[in-house]
Amino acid sequence: MLLLKVRELASFLSEVDREPGEIARYLAFKTLVDFQPSTIFIKSVKDNHLIENIGGYGFDPKTLSDSRSFYITSNSPSADAIRNNQVIVINGPSDMEATYPDMGNWSLILSQWKSGYFLPINGVGCISFYCENESLESEEIKMFLLTVSEIVGFALSHQRQLAKSKPRQSVDGSVDSDSPLSRRQEIILKHLVGGLTNSEIALELGFSESLVRQETVILYAHFEVSGRRDLIDSPPEGFNY
Repeated sequence: MLLLKVRELASFLSEVDREPGEIARYLAFKTLVDFQPSTIFIKSVKDNHLIENIGGYGFDPKTLSDSRSFYITSNSPSADAIRNNQVIVINGPSDMEATYPDMGNWSLILSQWKSGYFLPINGVGCISFYCENESLESEEIKMFLLTVSEIVGFALSHQRQLAKSKPRQSVDGSVDSDSPLSRRQEIILKHLVGGLTNSEIALELGFSESLVRQETVILYAHFEVSGRRDLIDSPPEGFNY
């Protein structure tokens, strides 16, 4: 079920360029619906190292303009998520105040909430969302949330480069060497097509197995395949393996 949500999100973001607010709305009603989020923010790290809201869903627009910005070095859940590249879960306003006193009473302007999640978007910023139910925590869920943020970050980063160049495709639809995959994803893809397992790839490249697993899910969604066997049987064309 979680893999299906990841694939649907990847498909949604690959159709056309999406504004942050549109992405946040899709997350609320589709990808993250099981969390029942009442508010979602998408945040970007600016050149001055400030983390600023650039869009979202479920709040008064004035909330977005009035909300505080935090430096990447600040003691805030967004900054922590970005700096440590991990999901931060907060169990309500009291937990927020105790763990991140620098946040002040900002979170209280939201509707009543019992859990908050902060997901790093590598090289872009983070996604934060607040829910009116208790937090859902497990390694599987955290891996799912990291994968969601990777896909959103991939889409936002790619959009920034669209004006310079778009990935070219051959007549048969295969992606050429200008594919927007990251260098790390290309390396992992090479090893996947070569038949290595996630654990073998992690050992070979010195990555954590959870990171490799996260990237393989993104690759499956990118190439619209159901799993490793499809990649091995019909490897993507246009890459220098």
